[in-house]
Amino acid sequence: MKTARTITKNFWLVSLLACFVALSLSFVGSSSAFAATQHHSNVKPNYVSVQCLEETAYLTENGENSADGVGESYNNCLATVYITQIINLTSSCPGLGTGSGSITTGGSTAVGLSFIQNFGTNAGCVVCEYTDGVLSGESFPNFTLLETVTASGSFTYHGISYRATSDTGSDRITISNGGKYAPPCPESV
Repeated sequence: MKTARTITKNFWLVSLLACFVALSLSFVGSSSAFAATQHHSNVKPNYVSVQCLEETAYLTENGENSADGVGESYNNCLATVYITQIINLTSSCPGLGTGSGSITTGGSTAVGLSFIQNFGTNAGCVVCEYTDGVLSGESFPNFTLLETVTASGSFTYHGISYRATSDTGSDRITISNGGKYAPPCPESV
């Protein structure tokens, strides 16, 4: 004999089952519901950052007011990386100078190999001397040129996406200043 409690319990089970069936049927043919469930099931985690690129900078003087340099990014990651390399040059002229700037390049680099960028640059420096606000002389002191190299990239290894980061390589040299490539001094200040 069925009691009121058993009938109520069966009613709730049947009602709950009917809701599940109705909900399932509402998704059939519904592209937005399907897309929403797909979106949540395929969300990939953020990139994992790994410092696996090693940077080296080389500068050599190439005559008065000129230097040659190399930026090297060694791939010590788990897979081939598309490396974006940034070389910054900073002139430490105590007056008006030229030669500061940056170079951005990139390339695909296999494990155990280096992405290398060679460059040449000209740099100048002038110290302007004034008497009573009028240009009275110029001097061309030697100055320092600093090169810094950084790189970044990304790769996938066993289905996991990684962001490759680097240390910073740097080198500095003293430039023999013969007065070339220096900007002109203003006639008055």
